[in-house]
Amino acid sequence: MNTATKKGQHFGYPYCHAGTIKDPEFGNKRPLLRFREARTKSWCTRGTTWFEIYTGKQFPAEYRNQVIICEHGSWDRNKMNGYKLSLVKVDAKGKSLGYETFASGWLNEETQKAWGRLLWILYS
Repeated sequence: MNTATKKGQHFGYPYCHAGTIKDPEFGNKRPLLRFREARTKSWCTRGTTWFEIYTGKQFPAEYRNQVIICEHGSWDRNKMNGYKLSLVKVDAKGKSLGYETFASGWLNEETQKAWGRLLWILYS
């Protein structure tokens, strides 16, 4: 997640990811340095399919106005990761104060078998 501080900033996609990782298909079409200079990194995770700023009242107040992200899960790695909901705590200006697991259990770390992949968040 990036914070645009002025009009016209470009954060790399689809040419690079996380400011430093060249995209295999489009990465050679633009210089990587340009995106490093333009980035204002708040937080970043790979494999995110959905994120939401939580404004509900189902969870304790400490979660209100914080970012909950779905980590869909990897499929192309020797050691799989993701398959969880994560919480990015932010201050009043939107600056990241930390990143932690919010809910997990869709991936068995020991066997490396997943029984679910997260796509989005739905509150009832």
